[in-house]
Amino acid sequence: MLVTVFCAPNDRSEITFALDVSPELELRDFVALCELESGIPAGEIQITYAEQPLKDLTRALGTYGLKDGDVVVLRQADRRPPPAQSAFPGMPRIDFSSITVPGTSSGSSQRFTRRQQQQASTSQQQRSPPPAAPPSLPGSASSPQGLDDPALLQQMLLANPHELSLLKERNPPLAEALLSGDLVLLEQQQDRARREQERIRLLTADPFDMEAQAKIEEDIRQHNVEENMTIAMEEAPESFGQVVMLYINCIVNGYHVKAFVDSGAQMTIMSQACAKRCNIMRLVDRRWAGIAKGVGTQKIIGRVHL
Repeated sequence: MLVTVFCAPNDRSEITFALDVSPELELRDFVALCELESGIPAGEIQITYAEQPLKDLTRALGTYGLKDGDVVVLRQADRRPPPAQSAFPGMPRIDFSSITVPGTSSGSSQRFTRRQQQQASTSQQQRSPPPAAPPSLPGSASSPQGLDDPALLQQMLLANPHELSLLKERNPPLAEALLSGDLVLLEQQQDRARREQERIRLLTADPFDMEAQAKIEEDIRQHNVEENMTIAMEEAPESFGQVVMLYINCIVNGYHVKAFVDSGAQMTIMSQACAKRCNIMRLVDRRWAGIAKGVGTQKIIGRVHL
C-alpha cells in the first residue's frame, strides 16, 4: 500500500513524501524508513494517524487501520535530557562552605591558605626569568631546529645519497665542501641574509629610483620562476628525473659495434661509415631513400631489410 507522510521538522519547512509499504510492516521499521527520507533521528519521530499517536513500535501498520492512500503526520519531538536527581530526594541543598564551627577557624584558614598559595605562585612567575631562546646563527633568519647547524646538516646529507647527488647537481661548490669537510654553509647563509637585507632596503627606497625598480622587477620575475618550478614539480615530477643512457655491445655481420638504445625510436639508424665498416652497403635498398628530420636534417640513402 502507498502511505503519504506529511513531515513537519523543527528546523526547516514541511516536506511530503510517499512510502510503498506492506500492512504487515511493523511501526519501528516504518519509523526507520521515515528517518532515511526526512533526516530526523528515529528517537525524535512521532507518527500520528487520525489525530491519534502511534506508540507501540511492535504493532503492524495494518492493525492501526492504515490502508492504501492514507496520510500520516510525522512530528519531530524535542529531546530533553532527564533532570538530575539527588541521591537523597527531599533533602534541601545547603552550601556548607560558609559554615564554620564555633571555636575553630577552619573555613577562614582554608581560604587564607588558598589565597597565600595563589599569591606565592604569582610572585614566583614574576620572579622566574623567561626561557632562554635557542642560539641562532648571526645574520640568519629563524630556521627549523638543527638546519642552522652546518655539522648536523652535513651528517644528514652524507647519510642520504639521493639528496647528496641532487646537491652535487644543483650546488657543486657546497657539495664539494661537504665532502671535503670544509663547512661553508655559514658563509652562504650570511651572504644570503645580506642579499635579503639589501633587497628589503631597495624595496623601501625611493620608488622613482631606476635601480630599485630594476631590482623589484627582477625579484618579481624570479618569484614567478620559482612558483612555476614548484607547480611543475608537483604536476610533472618525472620531468626532473635523470635519464640514464643505455649503450650495448652488439655484433653486426661479424663486426663489433656499440649501439645506443632508444626505447621510443621507430627504426634502427646506422651511419653510412658504420655500414661500410660492417660490409652491408651491398644490401642497402635505395628505394627507401628519404630525409630524416629531427633536431637536424640528414639524408637517408636506403634501408637494409632484416
